[in-house]
Amino acid sequence: MGLRLSDIGEPLDWASTGMVFKHKHEDKIIKIMPRVPSKEPVRYIKRKLDDADWMMQYGWTYLASDSSTKFFKRLLGEELPSWMPKISEADSDRIDYHDIVDLIELQFAKQIGDYHDDELLSIFTAHKVSKVAVNYIIMEYLPEKVESLDSGQQLEWQHEINSWLWNNMATLVRDMVGNEDNYLRRANGELVFFDPVVSMMPSPKAFKEMNTMNTMAFLELMCGDTSERTIDKSFDDYVYKEYYSDLKPLKIYGQYCVPTGTIDRNSDYLSLEWYRSEEEPSLEDYTLFDLANSNVVGNNWSTNVGRYA
Repeated sequence: MGLRLSDIGEPLDWASTGMVFKHKHEDKIIKIMPRVPSKEPVRYIKRKLDDADWMMQYGWTYLASDSSTKFFKRLLGEELPSWMPKISEADSDRIDYHDIVDLIELQFAKQIGDYHDDELLSIFTAHKVSKVAVNYIIMEYLPEKVESLDSGQQLEWQHEINSWLWNNMATLVRDMVGNEDNYLRRANGELVFFDPVVSMMPSPKAFKEMNTMNTMAFLELMCGDTSERTIDKSFDDYVYKEYYSDLKPLKIYGQYCVPTGTIDRNSDYLSLEWYRSEEEPSLEDYTLFDLANSNVVGNNWSTNVGRYA
């Protein structure tokens, strides 16, 4: 259908991952996120992998935007749990440069404090172009914020959400599931995990070739700093042989691994050896499924391993 500027209404919020507006004609919101500013996104990102500052400020945003948009696009028309937001559209488009500037100025007209609109603009485009590449998601409007969740609620939602994402989509969520900032409520009080930063498990072929956005998104979103990795390093520097040793619960679907059925919580079917660093010995006994439910992937590995592992 495409993103229509005529549907964009009141500015609601913004962050490094994009801008959120109220839908002008329906009870929905429109999230507009930056996309890799190149006709050759894979090559563009590859050239930047060794620039840690750039990857932290820009690359992570582009990859998160891409992963989230693909994630919701896959779920369109599917029957989903009640805690998942109702998505009506998720896709990519291009917006005139001056229209992006106008949208950013609308957001900053509501801000109070020391903010700079050129910082947000630079995330959408590092230089002036006639058309700015964006991803966008149109979802239901969730009117109510959530008060603090007690420890029991955090554990309950953490297990249910991570279990569903892994067992249905071989997907991990990077946000801390127990964090109430990641939830909103519907008017009827239902809790919705409205904005997960997710990444699917790429296939062994994608990992070996290191030439897909899927693999780079997974490495950057889930495995920490990419600054130590260069494209010229050997395959074994990225993935260890354990990755191939037991993929029976999964099947290869294009550039992704997907589940063939529900995974036993106690299964050790997939070792973390292939992306565990020596600085994280506390993850020694974690399977990927356990990792998701431990919340170690929330925020950065370096800051959360000690708190959750």
